[in-house]
Amino acid sequence: MTDPGEPLAVDHLSWARREQGRISVSLVVTGVPDGPGPTEMELSDGNGNSLVAPAEVTPYGQSVAIRFDIRRESLGDSAWQVSLRTSVGTSIPVSARLLAAPHLPVALLPGPAPVTRLRAPAPRRRHSSAHALARRVVRRLPAPARSAMRAARDRSSRAGRRS
Repeated sequence: MTDPGEPLAVDHLSWARREQGRISVSLVVTGVPDGPGPTEMELSDGNGNSLVAPAEVTPYGQSVAIRFDIRRESLGDSAWQVSLRTSVGTSIPVSARLLAAPHLPVALLPGPAPVTRLRAPAPRRRHSSAHALARRVVRRLPAPARSAMRAARDRSSRAGRRS
C-alpha cells in the first residue's frame, strides 16, 4: 500500500474509450488498500464539480485493474482528476486525468496535472462592421484599383509607425 497522501501510480496498460454514449475507463494501479466492499471512482474538475461512478476492482498480477463507466453528457469539456473512493469512505487520488470533450478523442493522461499553465492568448482585435464593409467593397474593385488601394494603405501604415 502507498502513503495515503501520495497519488496511486497508473500503469501503462490503462485506457479510456467511447462506447455508446458513455466513456469506459480501465486503470491498472498499484498500492490500492485491501478491503472488501463496493468501490467508487470520483471525478473532480477543479471547479467544485464532481461525479461518482461505481467501479469494478479485480486483481491484476501485483496490481489491480479498476474499471468504470460514466455517461458522456455528464463530463462536459473539463479535465477530470480521478480518485478512488474505498468502501471505508477514504478517497485516494489516482495520478491520472480524463479528457472527454465532445467531438474530440477521449484521453486518459497519466501523471499529475501540470503545475504551470500557459497564459491566456491576447484578445484578437475585432474589426468594426465598417471595416468589414470596406474590405468587401475593395475586393470587388478591379485589380489595378485594388493594387493602388493596398499601396496607399501600406504608405499610411508606414507613416503611422514613424510618428
